[in-house]
Amino acid sequence: MKWKRVIFWSLAIVASGACIGGVAGIFFWHSESSGRTVDLFTIDLFKVAFAITATACYWRLGAGAAMHRGAHIVAALLLVETCFTVLGFLAGQPVETLFDPTELRYSVACAFAGYVLAHLMPNAAPRATPVGDDI
Repeated sequence: MKWKRVIFWSLAIVASGACIGGVAGIFFWHSESSGRTVDLFTIDLFKVAFAITATACYWRLGAGAAMHRGAHIVAALLLVETCFTVLGFLAGQPVETLFDPTELRYSVACAFAGYVLAHLMPNAAPRATPVGDDI
């Protein structure tokens, strides 16, 4: 198993999640300070943005590991969930919200979608035959 790749892509998912969460937090704070309410569509929009980003990262991780693709993605999923749990705990989230089964299913769905994309489009394009070698 290529642990450097797993750690790199796991940190990329955590960093992208932190960036999207930071933008969402600023957006929610600004809307509350101006007296506007945030609708569920906006919250779902941030969830979709994270899902697309996480799925793309899982896909790129899985595309580079043809032999143990599933193991790489599962290891990255566990590492990402551990990082999000620790960050949530350090941020002062209540313990009962740290282990939300809905969010876990959401993360597993992103990892599975990345696995399927890596299986269908593994980035292994056939090599071009040099001119003159096809004789």
